Amino acid sequence: MTVPAIVDIPAGAVVTADYRNITLDLEHQWTAHHRTGAPDLYPDRLRDEIEEISAGVYEDLNNGVYKCGFARTQEAYDEAYGKLFARLDALSERLAGRRYLVGDTITEADVRLWPTLVRFDAVYHGHFKCNRVHTSINPSRIVPDGPDESGWLTPHHREELGGRPFGDGTPPGPPPPVERVAGGPGR
Repeated sequence: MTVPAIVDIPAGAVVTADYRNITLDLEHQWTAHHRTGAPDLYPDRLRDEIEEISAGVYEDLNNGVYKCGFARTQEAYDEAYGKLFARLDALSERLAGRRYLVGDTITEADVRLWPTLVRFDAVYHGHFKCNRVHTSINPSRIVPDGPDESGWLTPHHREELGGRPFGDGTPPGPPPPVERVAGGPGR
């Protein structure tokens, strides 16, 4: 399964998995379906920075995991692996003191990063060989079971870094009862 994707449910077919155009189309072409006060994920004043950050995220991370997973030579794998973890390290540094990749609110850059991050431990780490196995402490290179998803609902406290999650928009109301996660936020 590829994500994100737009699927024609009756036909059971993927219409598109072009994440860049999906998110931009949802932001611009589907405004009639936005809730009142929805945040602007692609503000004019931040577009150049969003595109600069997103280009590196796509090349080295979103696409980089596949370059690792489907590498046909050790050299190709090593190059993709190096770029992947250099990008992860750079993003980690960037986010160490700020809540969002660009500006003080969620933007298209954050949306483009999320699908790969959320699948990283579950899929890319093991299946696509996107892991750092420390041979000095794990000479057998046994990959542990995982990921442990138990912390997904644990408060992350990123709000303490500031920022405005919904920009100039308004936050959504509580999730409908059918969308609530037992024991999670908004119980």
